[in-house]
Amino acid sequence: LCYTGALMANFDSIGSKDHPSKYYDENNPMYPCNILDERYSRQCYTYGVLVLHQYEVENAISICDRVPEKHRLGCFATFGRDRIMITSDPAVIKDQCSKIKSREMQKECFKGAAHNLVIRFGSKSGLATQLCSLLEGDIREACFSKVRSALENVEN
Repeated sequence: LCYTGALMANFDSIGSKDHPSKYYDENNPMYPCNILDERYSRQCYTYGVLVLHQYEVENAISICDRVPEKHRLGCFATFGRDRIMITSDPAVIKDQCSKIKSREMQKECFKGAAHNLVIRFGSKSGLATQLCSLLEGDIREACFSKVRSALENVEN
């Protein structure tokens, strides 16, 4: 958690006049993740690289596509969780996650979005189940499974 917080603070401080980030390169969204020791890289690629790009759907997808393969699922799960910061409309979320080319990465996006819909709006909103109902096949099943696990966390 400490690494994650430090990395998020680094990315959040980009453009700050009071405490600007020293570890940012606007031409390389993977920086500083690509120079860090491996023990920090998962958190960096999962929570850091999208901070500035969560409102730019195509750009965020492009960034996640360039993340090293072993960390890519985490990046797309974060992309899905970030959708909830933009909208709670299941149809819009479906459209945005569906822009991802890889079905496996789409699944992570939908799971991340469904999880955050439950966490942010509660078990009674129905938004997460509405999202999952729009999906098909294994992605639908994975989405509903994520909703069930999120509900267990909210209810406990």
